[in-house]
Amino acid sequence: MLLQSLNNIEIYQGAFDIEKVDSTQQRDEPLADAIAILPSSYIEFIKYLKQEINKLSVYAVDKNTDKIIAIGNVDDLVDMKYNTEVRGMNHIIQLWKLTSATYNDILKDEDHVLHFTGLTVSPEYRKSGLGSKIVGHIIDVAKRNGYRYIVTESTSEFSYKIFVKYGFKEVLTVGYDDIDELKGRIKEPHKYYRAMLLKIDL
Repeated sequence: MLLQSLNNIEIYQGAFDIEKVDSTQQRDEPLADAIAILPSSYIEFIKYLKQEINKLSVYAVDKNTDKIIAIGNVDDLVDMKYNTEVRGMNHIIQLWKLTSATYNDILKDEDHVLHFTGLTVSPEYRKSGLGSKIVGHIIDVAKRNGYRYIVTESTSEFSYKIFVKYGFKEVLTVGYDDIDELKGRIKEPHKYYRAMLLKIDL
């Protein structure tokens, strides 16, 4: 479903074709850099994390190239999935476990929770306001579908500023330098992993 048209960019809601995703979107993403996820591996990484793209996701397409240049990926909140056999990702898995426990503790038996699992924007479209527009549309989608809360994980200072703008509150903050495997591996200005929550007024 078309949500917004901006010159040569169109923003949609719905399941999207993974093969059309611009593989450079993860470039400079702090955790992706730290665990050495190369742009050429990005699509496979998406497939690993999310086998089926949720129909409530929001994404932007460059009409000139037909490439997906920004994604706001979402899912219903369940216990965050982790695989202890993923090589070199044990520290990431521990973050996911801690985040899942935090959400469960705060939200208890709340069923109407949307999990904003990731915001990515292709490098040439950053600082254009596109990421902010994606977040705004995700909130609108959540409202239209009766969700009472959105939770998300901010791994960079850039996404953090966008989420704060829309009223998300920190519920968990972990310094990258407090994790032995990540100490000294995260580039400035990124210093924190944050789990964040937004209560929606319906």
